[in-house]
Amino acid sequence: MAARRTKRDRIIDAAMELAGEARWSTVTLTAIAGRAHVSLAELRAEFTGRGAILAAFLDRIDREMLAEPENGGGDDAVRDRLFDLVMRRLDALGPYKPALRNILADIGARPAARLAGLARAMRTQRWVLDAAGAAAPGLRGRLKACGLTAVYLNTLAVWLGEDDPGLPRTMARLDRLLRRGERALERADGPITLAETFAAVVRETMRRRREPRPSPPPAGADGVGEGEGGLP
Repeated sequence: MAARRTKRDRIIDAAMELAGEARWSTVTLTAIAGRAHVSLAELRAEFTGRGAILAAFLDRIDREMLAEPENGGGDDAVRDRLFDLVMRRLDALGPYKPALRNILADIGARPAARLAGLARAMRTQRWVLDAAGAAAPGLRGRLKACGLTAVYLNTLAVWLGEDDPGLPRTMARLDRLLRRGERALERADGPITLAETFAAVVRETMRRRREPRPSPPPAGADGVGEGEGGLP
């Protein structure tokens, strides 16, 4: 594990080390501060709690994943870039696999934590889509983010249980799921376009209904006074 210099990084590393040794729910802030060689007050100045430390760890992994430039080209460029980005993320997570097993086991026992973790995973996958040149607005973008999140979490489950450093099962699962998702998105292209068009029509209709109706002009507003010319 590469040495890091900042106090925040020392705290994050200490938390992940302790998570690899015991259940995440049993890791205290006092223990994290002791392992990081900082006072509890110094830890509090950096983080509001264990959840904030874990969020900072995931942000750091995101940055490592996105740090390298992408290579692209050809018909399979987007799928290849998605594959590379997900594998790069798993490589960055590699030193922390024991900790992640304990953390995910703890999160899996708490429904609220599962929902928060799912939302966090989806935010990350939006970055992955953008980096791969596959981001999209509206319904299409949301479906892509949901689909890629499902692909990632399924692949992550395989990765957590694989000890082969070459990760053949993980890579095979990821490749298969990305190809399956690509085909599913192609089949859904027509319905998605129809749904987006319908939604746009509904929004425009509702906007027009909310607009105030113009009041009728007062008599003589057209420049012709009452009883002065015009038709009887």
